[in-house]
Amino acid sequence: MSTRLSKLSAFLKQEDAVTSVEYAVVLGAMIALVFGAVVLLGTNVLALWQNSVRTILQFFPA
Repeated sequence: MSTRLSKLSAFLKQEDAVTSVEYAVVLGAMIALVFGAVVLLGTNVLALWQNSVRTILQFFPA
């Protein structure tokens, strides 16, 4: 277990490791923002779509 921690510690001390960690944090933030936008806007978009379909079907009954 200590060898894994020492390897992780050595990796994080390298300059390349800092860059990869920064990219991972930015990627995580972007994924969280996209997920949040989908959750917040999803129901509104669905309601807008359903309303549009109802309006179109009023003019073109089956």
